[in-house]
Amino acid sequence: MAVATPDQCGGCGKAATKKCGRCKNVSYCDMACQRRDWKLHKTFCDPDLFAGEVRPSPEHRRAILLPESGERPKLVWFEAYPDPDFTEHMGEHDMYDVLPLVDHSLGDGEHLDKIINVIFRDQMFIDGKSKTNAVLETLTKGKVVKFWKGPLLIYGTTNEFDSPNCVDLHLCDLGLAVNGLMRHAKQREGHVDNLTQKWGKEHINQG
Repeated sequence: MAVATPDQCGGCGKAATKKCGRCKNVSYCDMACQRRDWKLHKTFCDPDLFAGEVRPSPEHRRAILLPESGERPKLVWFEAYPDPDFTEHMGEHDMYDVLPLVDHSLGDGEHLDKIINVIFRDQMFIDGKSKTNAVLETLTKGKVVKFWKGPLLIYGTTNEFDSPNCVDLHLCDLGLAVNGLMRHAKQREGHVDNLTQKWGKEHINQG
């Protein structure tokens, strides 16, 4: 079964009724939001993007992958039940951390019915192999290149505090997620410098 496109603005996340005239895959509340979102949406603006798309199983949910190399994000499936399995997209031998990017408890996302999270290598600065995330660098024009390294997998969960369930992400969630990545990088802009002082420059990935 294909994933339905929600009536959620790709620019601000609020209710929307007007769809992109070319691909029909993303809705917007007004022209201003559509113009702001174009730099991200153009990477996915393809009317045939979801042609024939089928959910692999009832246990699978859709996420957005920002590969370590390449120029555009990818829409991917992951098995969410009984436990989320991200190894297909993040690798089997690494340790990862999860960070909420858009969540009403963080002061944003009040209008959303989900939390947008990112999974990243928890030792992305010192594991010796995490390089600059080229896709995010392209999407943000290099604004967060110093902080985020390695592959980034963006996925959704429900708002339940005790036992949140995984939910599908959509193209309209990409802009919100990238803004969250940029906001977090800005908040932690001194983090790399602190790690450099603690571990030494030779131990910090410079790629």
